[in-house]
Amino acid sequence: MNYLKNIKKNIMAKINSETEYKESIKQLEMNEPLILSIKHYDKKFSIEVDHSDVTLEELHTLWTDLLTGMGFHQLTIEEFYE
Repeated sequence: MNYLKNIKKNIMAKINSETEYKESIKQLEMNEPLILSIKHYDKKFSIEVDHSDVTLEELHTLWTDLLTGMGFHQLTIEEFYE
């Protein structure tokens, strides 16, 4: 009898685990905003886009825009990445 209870318990744990997995996948599929933030000394700089599925090129552009917002000159940023 205990053997059957253990089997049922394991099956229920697996079902719950699969349900949690499916729920987490649904959350990943949502188009949540992507937010990049930097705290530099006593200031915080952030940039946000309305979707998380950005390309590497978009991410790089966001990063360089954030650097510009922090006060780095555009030419300095471009020279660094050459």
